Amino acid sequence: MVEHLLPKQRAVGSSPIARSRYDFGLRGNHNAREDIQSRDGFPTIVTSDNEAQEMTSETPAICPFEPHHLDSLIELAIRAWAPVFPLMEADIPQYVYDAFYPKGWEARQRADVEAICRDDNTSVWIALMGDELAGFVGLRVHREDCGGEIYIIAVDPSFQRRGVGHALLNFSFDWMRSRGLAMVMVETGGDRGHEPSRATYESAGFDRYPVAR
Repeated sequence: MVEHLLPKQRAVGSSPIARSRYDFGLRGNHNAREDIQSRDGFPTIVTSDNEAQEMTSETPAICPFEPHHLDSLIELAIRAWAPVFPLMEADIPQYVYDAFYPKGWEARQRADVEAICRDDNTSVWIALMGDELAGFVGLRVHREDCGGEIYIIAVDPSFQRRGVGHALLNFSFDWMRSRGLAMVMVETGGDRGHEPSRATYESAGFDRYPVAR
């Protein structure tokens, strides 16, 4: 990623929580990894042979979110984050966790996902495998940074390792590119619960950008 495409580093607030921001430049040269192919300077994730053995030949359909999807999408989010929060709770100070989730993580997650789906500044897209909801992604544009953000992304556990996450990421890259943006960024936690997410983003070509929060 070209260094000048990075936004200036910010320190936000004073809560002692380790966060990781990942940025990927959509223009200019990119040190492509073996599982990344470049298409006119833009990334296309290529599935490795080992992953291909665990995936079906189905290709998810990416469709715009509609209000009638909301309840199913929220339940998918709860299933997707269920393995994450116990590990996160163990890794951060208890008073911080309690402040963020006074009614429990599920209540906060349900409220947050619903708010995102109703937010006019977030473009939400769903991944369908046949008639089943397999995943979703929420995208935002930050014109001041000439960048886009994958604000939220999730894959139902029953559809993981089947190419849904890669399809959502590739769709997101194309969505950013069509708007003339220079980079895409995603923020995730530095705790053990978010370790799979960090590995996914790095394997997709994202570069870590440290943010103190």
